[in-house]
Amino acid sequence: MPCTPTCRKWTVFGFGTFFLVLGVFLVLCWNDVVQLIKNQELNLGNDDTTEYKFWEETPIPMYIEFYLYNWSNYQEVIDSNWTKKPSFYQMGPYTYTEKHIRKDVIFNDNHTLTFKTDRLWHYAPERSSGSLDDQITTVNPILLTVANMVKYKHPIVRIGVNFFLEEKRINLTVTQSAKEFIFEGYEDPMLTLLKKLHLKHIDIPFTKFGWFAARNGSIDYDGTFNMFDGTDDVRKLGRFSSWNYNKSTKYYPGYCGQVNGTSGELWYPVEDDSHVQIFSPDTCRRFNFSNAYSAQDFI
Repeated sequence: MPCTPTCRKWTVFGFGTFFLVLGVFLVLCWNDVVQLIKNQELNLGNDDTTEYKFWEETPIPMYIEFYLYNWSNYQEVIDSNWTKKPSFYQMGPYTYTEKHIRKDVIFNDNHTLTFKTDRLWHYAPERSSGSLDDQITTVNPILLTVANMVKYKHPIVRIGVNFFLEEKRINLTVTQSAKEFIFEGYEDPMLTLLKKLHLKHIDIPFTKFGWFAARNGSIDYDGTFNMFDGTDDVRKLGRFSSWNYNKSTKYYPGYCGQVNGTSGELWYPVEDDSHVQIFSPDTCRRFNFSNAYSAQDFI
């Protein structure tokens, strides 16, 4: 049965009234609605929030590039009695995908959560230049470290170290593959000796040397983090409260050693974007980054 003119009028009037009331409601309550959604989803108070699911495992692909420098004329420099200038050739990049997964997450009553990070790297040959089997000759990092440690020690200690270096024929340089320098690591006689001696104030937690040795797939290497979950104040979301159960590191005094800032992966709502703070466990300190432009410059 066709709708009469009166029916059409009431239908239009009804829909118009409905959308008018809905519009007025949204205008009056929009901020409250947004705030409610923000408080429910933009926090890490439990493992069901949208924010937690994005934070638990890095959702976007990340890549890290390694460059190594090959000392190409080492023998010529030695033969010239160090009168020839050393020449270094850049090798790489050796590119890896990087993924972060949060493990051992504990939700605390003080609006923080405690967790560890499992960092996983996989070689990406399609984004790399060269091969992980490339042989790299570079300055022996362990030799330089030991030399720096004993240079102010008693002469007897220095003589003993020098005797060991000559006995083991340890050279100024070392040649290993790119994969050994980066993740796999390689055995070194000095490293083996230092672990056997159990010297005071020298703690060597690894058996091989590599710039990232023993880090791939380790949830303990980066330490234990305590971070605000944003449930009591969303402006605290992602900010660290402590690292390894301490609010400051022993490596830097005062302000520089304080544990603060974020990991750079999770951000609180930025009110003042002129600078940001990022805490780096690799350097045991936080960094302040200044922004030459603010959000207002683009409005």
